[in-house]
Amino acid sequence: MRKLFGRVCAVATAAVMMAGTVMAQLPVGVYASDDKGLVAAATQQPFRVLTAQEMVEEMGAGWNLGNTMDGHTGFTPNETLWQHVETTKQVIKTVHDNGFNTVRIPVTWGTMIDDENGYAVNDKWISRVQDIVDYCIEQDMYVIVNIHHDGAEQTGWLRIASDDFDSVKEKYKAVWKQIAKRFKDYDEHLIFESMNEVTGPGNNIQFDMDRVMELNQVFVDTVRGTGSNNAYRWLSVPGRYTNITNTTQYDFRLPEDTVENRLFLSVHYYNWLFGLAENTTYTEWTKDMTDELVAEFAQLEKFTSQGVPVIVGEYGAVDKRNEADRAYHYEVVNRICSTGMIVACYWDNGEYDLTKEPTDYNFTLIDREKCEPVYPDLIAAILRGKYLEGPADCSDLSKGTQIVPITDFQMEKDELCIEVGALYETSVKDVLPEDTNDIVLWKTDDPSVATVYDGRIRARGIGTTTITAYSQKDGVSKSMTVTVIAGKGAEDIELSVPEQLELNADSYTYIGAQTNDAKEYFTYRSSNEDVVTVSRTGKVLAKTDGVAYVTTTSSTGKSAVTRVVVGHKAGANEISLAVNVYYNDNDNSYFSNEYGRPITVNGDGTYTLTFNCDEDLSDDAAKAGIDSLSHMTAIYIKDHDVTLGEAKKSKLSACNIMYDKIVVDGTELTITQTEPKSALKSSGIFDTNDPINSWDGSMVEEVVVKKHVADFKDIENPKTIEITFTLSGMEFEGAGEENAAEDVAIESMELEVVDNADGTYSIIAKVTPENATEKIYFASEDESVAAISQPLAAVENGKAQVLANAFKIGGTKITAYAEGMATAEILLGVSGITPAESEAASVGDIIPAPEVDISHETDEQPTEPQSETESTTPEETQTSLEADNTSEPGQQTSAASSGATLSTGAAVAIIVGVVLVAGIVVVILLKPKKDKTTEE
Repeated sequence: MRKLFGRVCAVATAAVMMAGTVMAQLPVGVYASDDKGLVAAATQQPFRVLTAQEMVEEMGAGWNLGNTMDGHTGFTPNETLWQHVETTKQVIKTVHDNGFNTVRIPVTWGTMIDDENGYAVNDKWISRVQDIVDYCIEQDMYVIVNIHHDGAEQTGWLRIASDDFDSVKEKYKAVWKQIAKRFKDYDEHLIFESMNEVTGPGNNIQFDMDRVMELNQVFVDTVRGTGSNNAYRWLSVPGRYTNITNTTQYDFRLPEDTVENRLFLSVHYYNWLFGLAENTTYTEWTKDMTDELVAEFAQLEKFTSQGVPVIVGEYGAVDKRNEADRAYHYEVVNRICSTGMIVACYWDNGEYDLTKEPTDYNFTLIDREKCEPVYPDLIAAILRGKYLEGPADCSDLSKGTQIVPITDFQMEKDELCIEVGALYETSVKDVLPEDTNDIVLWKTDDPSVATVYDGRIRARGIGTTTITAYSQKDGVSKSMTVTVIAGKGAEDIELSVPEQLELNADSYTYIGAQTNDAKEYFTYRSSNEDVVTVSRTGKVLAKTDGVAYVTTTSSTGKSAVTRVVVGHKAGANEISLAVNVYYNDNDNSYFSNEYGRPITVNGDGTYTLTFNCDEDLSDDAAKAGIDSLSHMTAIYIKDHDVTLGEAKKSKLSACNIMYDKIVVDGTELTITQTEPKSALKSSGIFDTNDPINSWDGSMVEEVVVKKHVADFKDIENPKTIEITFTLSGMEFEGAGEENAAEDVAIESMELEVVDNADGTYSIIAKVTPENATEKIYFASEDESVAAISQPLAAVENGKAQVLANAFKIGGTKITAYAEGMATAEILLGVSGITPAESEAASVGDIIPAPEVDISHETDEQPTEPQSETESTTPEETQTSLEADNTSEPGQQTSAASSGATLSTGAAVAIIVGVVLVAGIVVVILLKPKKDKTTEE
């Protein structure tokens, strides 16, 4: 049990600002003080250099965020085109908590690349990719980012059979340079994959392979050249079509690299008849198929035997109402990978319909809307294959495995104290029954404090969280309390951040912290993630109207707070629409999306849109030989901001459309629509999907469709289309809502002892009005001394209350913040034996962080980061402390403490109350007494 015997004193000060103060008094980017001698805080994250085997072990089981950032119409990508759920932190947490630790994010860049502007990548698109990467990194999951459908079978711009291959390489290099620079400061958890399933149009395999290898070399050279952590990042490269046989049987070579042993080989595996063919003829997975699969994967030993790890970037099988066969297949794939230095990433397409007969042929494992497994037994099979030992030939595996569920187990320990940045490996013990084939999973309540996967606990930020281990089958669970304390470092750290930032919804900026120590690295926390999120690199993303506070904390505990105000930009109640033409022209090898001139719509009414080939076709279309409205997949009306990548979805909550008149080259077509329909897709995007559609049917009679290619009947080489339509029931999101700020004031602050033995104190802010609905945010100026757990508190009966945990001797200022800019402060001083120190004195299990140098290196000459520091066991820590400490028993100094020597019989004064009498602070103390526990 933790013990705290110490004297705590508190002095309350009032610094109340009236609610409703004009926000312009704190303009964007203004700092609290004009500090001299400060430099920009390092954004380069500590980077661990891991071996190939260590990477494979930490990456664990992999999962694809499929049909999401790769979804596109004519290479215009959108997150919710091919599935309808926007990716959230909760989605990624669900994936993690179900046993996966690697997320592959396929990304189609397509029309988000501006060919007329030096191949500039659309900032909002890459920013959204970054947001999802950040969701994964927050859980310390590994992330793979690639260029995906851009090279899909010669239909995109990444064409290896192009006559102008030099131009392809130029564009490829420009795109990867921008991606790499965007993420150059991220740690080892981010991996880049050069391309996806790229092949030529014929069967000249070696020609294709040579060009893929040429692109792989451009990729490696470009990424390494951007410096920072990219100089040492793990990269992944495929062969032709990402195919195992092509890659191993032909002359495929890994690119040359400036750093040794930092390349993965990328391959995919699907069994066509069992896994991809949309019929119910081939539904069984057999022992013979297992033997064939073992033999196919054995070809990869050509690389793994040389120390080159492999990522199977995609595998899986569509649902044919054959769950037991799929489970057998998945367990086989992961068993083979677990014995061969291979990471396997399951392909999840994100959509399913279990009511469809005979089946919907989905790949989905996780319901992204409900954030729960769709097929838990399939996930169990994946994890059994990954983590349960067995022969590499899978001879012990069979269809219909019966699970022997775990009935009980014990945690290695109930409590852990660990420094920021440290890694601790734990496990469960006394697992019953002994012959179980169940799997133990791990999760954390707060990844900003500590993350966990497969028992590896990593300290990420000062505070306390709960780590839970639980059995997959029946959910038998046990928990551990993890306390993360500040790391060792300079005592005179200075930190400056903007006092206030003002953002529009769906925009972002960076905190831009300044410090006097360039080696410090920082963690960030938002008071309200519904309003603002903040990444590990300090990227502040505005989500919706409101106020939030972002706390920036150094690794040694110094912290500062930025108020972030989010509002809507002008034009919030209007939408831009345009006609889109999606070509499917095999004759000209053109499969892209074109759009006409947009109009602005702000309410119900009748509108007309046009598309004119002579005026609206892009240069790429004209170059390909496109000159008419022929050979199309669809003609439809869409939110133009979404098409351009300026918005993820439309601003509307409802809108119906009725086509009134459609004219092609002066000929009026016969409309078959009889009543208005919704213009919004389930994703919230204004996208009509018609009036012309070769897949789902058209709204006019004069259309001929053959093999999903649409043309107009009896109209040769049509040049123009004019669509007149009526919009009704249009409702903009948030229209009519009033969010007037409450006139909230914080009158005073108080401190009360909750549990002196645990070093826990209650911080109370007295608030008016007593029934205020907004929450109060609390922050400690020095979290190495004391930190706030659950810093956002609701107001009840005029009080907002949080708990502070003391960590070491010292003083800190705790400030309470209201949304309307009211603040109040209290000074908290701690002296005596703190929980961290008493733990070190008794069990020696404070896990120190590795000393990683975060220096400002140039892009051209980055410095090799420190090698991985081995995790420390309690026994090793205790031995180290005993060896380094020559003091008498009872006077042992913790390796993680701030140099305070602990002595027996420490005097204690316990604060039992702070009251205000006529405006004077009165501190009530008990008589000091001796600590009987330490005397013993």
